[in-house]
Amino acid sequence: MQPQQKTNLWRDIYTLWKYLGKRRHMQFSLLLILMIVAVFAEVISIGAVIPFITALTSPETLFESTTLVPLLAYLNITQPDELLLPMTIGFVSAAMFAATIRILLLWANARMTLVMGVQLRSDLYTRVLYQPYEYHVAHNSSDLISLTTDKAEATIQADLAHVLMLFTALILSITIITTLMWINLTIALSTFITLGGGYLLAGYLVKQRIKHNSKMIAEHQPKAVKCIQEGIGGIRDVIMDGSQNVFKQLYTQVIYQLQKAGTQNGFLGNLPKPLLELIGIVIISILAYWMHTNNTNENILPVLGALALGAQRLLPSLQQVYFSWSTIHGSQVALSQIVHKLSEPLPISYNHPAVSTPFPLQQAIKLEQISFHYAGHERQILQNINLTIPKGSRMGFIGETGSGKSTLLDIIMG
Repeated sequence: MQPQQKTNLWRDIYTLWKYLGKRRHMQFSLLLILMIVAVFAEVISIGAVIPFITALTSPETLFESTTLVPLLAYLNITQPDELLLPMTIGFVSAAMFAATIRILLLWANARMTLVMGVQLRSDLYTRVLYQPYEYHVAHNSSDLISLTTDKAEATIQADLAHVLMLFTALILSITIITTLMWINLTIALSTFITLGGGYLLAGYLVKQRIKHNSKMIAEHQPKAVKCIQEGIGGIRDVIMDGSQNVFKQLYTQVIYQLQKAGTQNGFLGNLPKPLLELIGIVIISILAYWMHTNNTNENILPVLGALALGAQRLLPSLQQVYFSWSTIHGSQVALSQIVHKLSEPLPISYNHPAVSTPFPLQQAIKLEQISFHYAGHERQILQNINLTIPKGSRMGFIGETGSGKSTLLDIIMG
């Protein structure tokens, strides 16, 4: 099932994107507009914390702000003690607006993943279902089942969903960094270099392990399906010869490797966050101390409040960028196989279904000089077979495994 050419992650993602069609592209455009609204909502919520904290600590300084003076005049606010209530309402309103947009964006991402997932899985199953019988004989059914179930699910959840999340989190991270730089360039740059550099370093260190695990997952998913098929599908023979433990041990070995690779990728995807949270707190604390000792006449509490809120929003965004990146790479091999299958043309039978016509048996079924070999194999399974089966007679086929008994029966049945 795995294509022979070297996989290229972003080429495969682009191929899958083109395959989804114009309707999905339009839906993504609407989602992009919602992403932009969410970005502005985050900027407003971060910016609103400065006047709120200032109103708590030194409200008189707000009357010196050229940005707020027209608004204060419009609201007919002339005294410092009149500022706290409107600033509190403004800050809470900004936070509520940002939270509402984030929830709406989360729902839109989930909805987009749903419709794309249904389309992808349905099309994959259709392509497998309409293949000729020779195709199914030549391919292991466990590979086909794994492709349309586990690997399709991995592509939907790890690639389609996380590409959207990666794009959203990247835009949001850039906007938050820009806002923090506008508030205070020194602390913003220090925080970004620490957090961003930490995630870049983590990505560089774990990239090869994630790719290796991606191959392990793609390799062992069909094996797990095969173990279940053979064990449950042949349960009569399993019970008769008491081989349950053999199948149990084989399945346990396969599923261990599969779970181990998936668990490692999950661990590596979440590892940097707790470490960088600690480092970020230490960096901001050191810079706060430095600002206090070098700017004794400046009220730094509102600035630090805004920067702390911005960093608190920035870290999850950077974590989402990193986690989505690692998840996408973790399903790279499965994605390549999905794209390879979707790139295959649909069989002629999809648009021109075969029509069954009665073929009444008159006297006998006759095979004359029948030879057959499977596509991709030169060895003849059957060669120069002559056979007559009179009407009403009974006949059995006896032979070693691989001698062509099932193939001959398939040919007789057309």
